[in-house]
Parts: sequence; structure tokens; C-alpha cells
Amino acid sequence: MKILKLLIVLVLVINFSKALGQSRRLEYADKLYEQGAYFDAFEAYEDVLARGVDSMDIAEKIAHSYLKSSNDSKALDWYRSLYYHSKISQKDLIELMLLERKFGRYDLSKLLAQEYINKHGSCDVVENILNFDNKAINKKATIQTQQSINSEYSEIGLSFIDAGNAFYSSSKRSKLLANKVDARTNEYFYDIYYSTIDTSNLFLSPDKRMKNRIQSKYHDGPVSYNSTTNYIYFTRNNYINGKKGYDTNKTMRLKIYKAKVIDNKFQEIEELSFNSNDYSNAHPTISRDGSRLYFSSDRSGGFGGMDLYFVRMDQNGNPIGEPENLGKSINTTKDEVFPYFDEKNKLLFFSSEGLGGFGGLDIYYCQFDENYSISGIKNVGNSINSERDDFSVVMDEMLNYGFFSSNRLNGKGGDDFYGFRMDEPLLDHIVLKGLITDLVTLKELDSATVYILNSENEELDSIITRFDGTYEFQVPTTLNKIYYRVQRNGFYETLDSLSITEDVKEYTKNFALMPILDYRYLIKVKDQKTDELISEVDINLIEMKSKSVLNVNFNSMNTTYLSDVVPNKFKDVISYSFRIRKNGYIAQTYIREDTLDKLSVIPVEIGLEKIVIGVTDLGKQINPIYFDYRRWNIRPDAAIELDKIVKIMKDNPEIKIALGSHTDARGKNAENLSLSEKRAQSSVNYIISQGIDRSRITGRGFGETKLKISNKEIEAKVSWEEKEKLHQLNRRTEFIIVK
Repeated sequence: MKILKLLIVLVLVINFSKALGQSRRLEYADKLYEQGAYFDAFEAYEDVLARGVDSMDIAEKIAHSYLKSSNDSKALDWYRSLYYHSKISQKDLIELMLLERKFGRYDLSKLLAQEYINKHGSCDVVENILNFDNKAINKKATIQTQQSINSEYSEIGLSFIDAGNAFYSSSKRSKLLANKVDARTNEYFYDIYYSTIDTSNLFLSPDKRMKNRIQSKYHDGPVSYNSTTNYIYFTRNNYINGKKGYDTNKTMRLKIYKAKVIDNKFQEIEELSFNSNDYSNAHPTISRDGSRLYFSSDRSGGFGGMDLYFVRMDQNGNPIGEPENLGKSINTTKDEVFPYFDEKNKLLFFSSEGLGGFGGLDIYYCQFDENYSISGIKNVGNSINSERDDFSVVMDEMLNYGFFSSNRLNGKGGDDFYGFRMDEPLLDHIVLKGLITDLVTLKELDSATVYILNSENEELDSIITRFDGTYEFQVPTTLNKIYYRVQRNGFYETLDSLSITEDVKEYTKNFALMPILDYRYLIKVKDQKTDELISEVDINLIEMKSKSVLNVNFNSMNTTYLSDVVPNKFKDVISYSFRIRKNGYIAQTYIREDTLDKLSVIPVEIGLEKIVIGVTDLGKQINPIYFDYRRWNIRPDAAIELDKIVKIMKDNPEIKIALGSHTDARGKNAENLSLSEKRAQSSVNYIISQGIDRSRITGRGFGETKLKISNKEIEAKVSWEEKEKLHQLNRRTEFIIVK
């Protein structure tokens, strides 16, 4: 019994010790993670997993550690695990879609982006992924992959000294200096080196490492050298004069320093005034005249991650005032890094992982106008950009060739240099800009797609309008004519063209898009005499070409009738037959033609005449019927009017008509009576001949027995014309409804 108790106690002690070991190891891993030592952190977390801790409890930190230490494959596995276990956060879902792009799964990345919108709403990175067309961008360039400068480590940050020489940064430290590694990546810290450049073959050759005070125990580089001012600006960890600086998390942030190049040595090292222990400033690029410094920073007040900033510089190479963020047209909630400013062409190159792209960091460029406003951000294309990180680009001022760094597959080390030569001009363009609005509401339309095409209908470029409905392109000046195609969901496609003249470099073309409207007839039926709305009317609409029927629905609230949607579009000409019936009223059938315009509702107002037996005269709805002098045959013009009576009788098959023919009081009574009788019978016979049953119509001549205007009234008129008008009122044919 004592042995059993001892065994139980021993097991409990062992389990407690194991749990305590797991807890301490996890605390150690978390501490490394919080310090940004991501390489060491994921190793510690892997050890914790081996000790039996549930992987999902620490999966997010492992995924983040692998991501920050550039182990994309492992990071993807862990982010996928979070996703499949439904434990992925809003932030990590973005990381997953970006990682999928790094491995060429663009369609999957877009599906995740759409899922993000469904769950969390939209954001700039997600919108950029959805809007980015990886097949549309193909800026042609020839890539030089073989570079003797590359090592098994990382090479980044080329900065031209002159046409044949440059500075660059590499983590290939010598064994004497290899006592320090970056806990984030487990690589040696960067040092600054010289390189020679063979511009004809786009070949970089290593020269030597700088051996002077600019080197430190931590990261030195990348650099930006200005041959005009002879200043060099470089990135370094928060370390100067042997002193280290930390933020509240004990992290050595990045800062930008400047030095003077004197006798090929770097002297007078100074920290720039806008640095801080609490955030990083990195990747400086100085303008040729030394007046503007661009860099990347994660300081507060940005849009997220590392943003691009600029600061004005004085003649001594020092900042003037505080840096300014370049704005949300270029910065996203992810990282924008490694700017390179070409002052001659007013071009800013940079890399971003938040603008869609082909995967990882992509290289982009934008051009400044004379006021340094940004326009036309462009991806340099998949001849240069890959699915992995592409960054740290530089180009010659003629924009013919350049170099960049990339961690793409099949490289020699972590990040390698590549040369490139443009096979087509990067610039030489005109600017096309404009505003897209709603034709009906006049409001600006964001998210509209503006396509420009050549005369062969080949797409040259496309862009999504900004939040204020504006767009801007840069297109080759070799084109004589630009063709536009503008599209947006819920609107009709709009086409137009623009002729290009040699001396004009900027064009404005605005478009007002017509929304896709559901066109309907809104019908009101009124009593012709009282003007009151009539309810429960039978309305039949038939399209004249197809003979298809359009249904009409009655709205009892406002006594109106609304048709189903007319299956036509803006500017179409439509033609419908309207057949209107209501008991106690004369039914109508007529054909209406309309051109569809801005209004979706087509108003129609119809008046019906109420039938009063023995009083209602259909003759009021036609023109007078004329006969030749002393004749009774039906003339062609009279037939037209009688056809109208025939149509009314066909529309109203229940009514019966008493036709009465009348003459004026001139001539002999007997002759007038006989003539009117003959005219009445001719009219009746014509109507019957057009398909009206004989039982529905009778005819009688009244001669001058039922004058509307007496001879006395007529004789009271002075002029012949006045008298003749009154005689004409007596010479009439009436069509009285008798049933």
C-alpha cells in the first residue's frame, strides 16, 4: 500500500514538473515574440508544441513569427491552419490572402478578399487585391539574373555613386564580425559595401566592404548618396557612439543618419532630427539637388505599417520641419518601403504589399507634377515583379536600365540583385484624366472602370475611379486616337474617343454614365368631362414589333396603373399599343412611341369619355366627313375618318350606333332630305364593309330638319366666311350611341 502511494506521488510530481516546464518554455517563447526576435520565437514555439501544448493556442504567434522571419512557406501553413479551424482574425485573414498571392494563387486570394468583405467590410488592401488585374500589366523588360555580387546571404539597396560605381548593403559579414545576428531573421546584420557596375551587360561586381566609422554592430544600410552635396544618408539600428536605444518593448528601432564623404571616408555622422526611439525611419532616398528626402516610417499618424514620407532639406543636408506623409493615394494599411526618387523625371519608385500586385512586395512608380502632387501610380509589371518580394529599385536618368533586389525563387541567397533593361519606354506619355458622374443624379462615381483602347480595340490600360469619381492615365504619345470604354455596375457602358495632337500633353475627358433603370409606364385614366381618376380599368399593353404583352398592375392607393419593367435600355425607341377599357366608357386603342430617357417612369395620361345613351356622339372624335357637291359616294378623306369610327366600334363591341346625316338649310327641303339619306346609307354601308355587323348600326338622313344653327343666326353674321362656318356646323354626320 505504501509503494502504491509513493508511485502516485511520483506521477503527480512528474506531471507537475512537465506542466511547469511547458509553462516556462511558453513564457520564454512569448518573451522572444514580444521582443521581435521572431526567428528564435518560432523555434521556441515549436519546442513548446513538441511538449504537447495545443497548437491552436499559439498558432497565431507561430504564424506571425514565421512571417516576420521571411519563412513564407511555414507562415502560410500556419495561417491556413488558423483559417481551417475558424480561428483566423480579421488582420490574419489579410495576411493569408497576401501569402496566397506570394505563391501565385491569385484566384484564391481574391476569394479570400471577397470573404473578408462579407465578414468585415472593405479595406484598401482588399479592394486593391480585387481590383488588381495580374494579366493586364506587362511592362516589357529584359532581366539579367547572373550577378557575381550575390552571395548566400542578402544583398539590397544599390545607390549610384557615378556611372560605374555604387554603394550597396549585404549581410555577408566576415567571420570576425559574425558575432551578431538579427534575431528576427537569423541573418547577419547589414554592412555597407562598394560595387562596380558594367552598364552594358547590367552586371554588378563586389568590390570591398567599407572600413570606417560608419559600420556598427547592427544594421547599416541601405544608403542613398548625393553626389551634388556629397552627403550619404543611411539606415541603421538605434545605435550611435557605442550607445543603444530602445523603445518600450526593448526593440532597437531603425533610424536615418547622415554622413559626409571626405577622401572616400564617411565622417561627421549625425542622426537626423525627426528620428525617435519609439518608431522606425528607414530607406532614405535624396533628391539630386538635395532639397527633398523621401523615406519609409511606421510613425503614428500614418495609414498603417510603413508609410512613405518626405521632408524638405536645407543646404547643410538637415531636415526643415517635420516630415509629411505622402497620402493615401500611395500609402496603404500595409507596408510601403524602399523609395527611390528620380528628380530629373520626377518619378518616385517604391515597393508595396498593399496595392494588390503580383505577390509580396511589388515595385511601383508614380510621377509628380510641378507642385509635387502624385499622379498615376503604376506597377512596373511582371517582367520585373514576381510572386515574391521585389524592392529596392534604382534606374538611370534615361530610364533605360536599372537594378532591384528580390527574394524570388532560384536565387542565390535570401535577397539577390537583378539587373533589367526596359524593352519599351517607361515614360514618354500624355496624361488623360477626367471625372465620372451619374447622368441622372450628377453625383461622382467611384469604382467605375475606365478602359483606354487603340484603334484595333486592344486594351491599353484600365483604372478604377477614385472616391471622388476622378481618374488619370499616362499613355504613350505615339497614339493618334484614344478610345474609351467606361463601365460600372448598375450603369450602361459608355464609349467615346479622343483625337491626340502633338503639342498637347494633357487631356480631360468627363463621362456621365446612365444608370440601368427599370423603365415602367405609370398610367392615369381620367374621366374626360370631370377629370376624375377612374379605377378598375382594363389596360392592355402590346409591344408593336414582338407583339408581347406587358402586364399592368393597379395601385388602389393613388388610383394609378404601373406596368411591368419595359425590356429596353436608355435611348431605345419603344412603341406600344394601349387598349383601355372600362364599362360605361368608350374604350380606346392607340399606339404610343417613346424614347427612353433619364426618367425611369414614363407618365401616360388617358381620358375616357363616359357613355350617355342617346347623347354621346362618336363623331366628335373624328374630323368632319366631306362629300362632293350633290354627291354621296365616300371620298378617300372621308374613308379615313369613317375608319376611326370602325376602330372605335371594334374596340367597343357592345355598343350600337345610330348614324345621322344632316345638311344645311340652303336648297330645297326635299332635295336636302334625299341627299342626306343617301349619304347616311353610303356611310353605313362603308362601315359594314369594314367588318362591323349590320345589326350594330343604323343610318338615317335628316336633311335640314335638325339644324344646330338657325338661318336667323347665320344671316346675322356679316362676312361670308362667318356664315360658311355656321353652315358647316349644320352639315354634319353624327354617330350617336344608342346602346
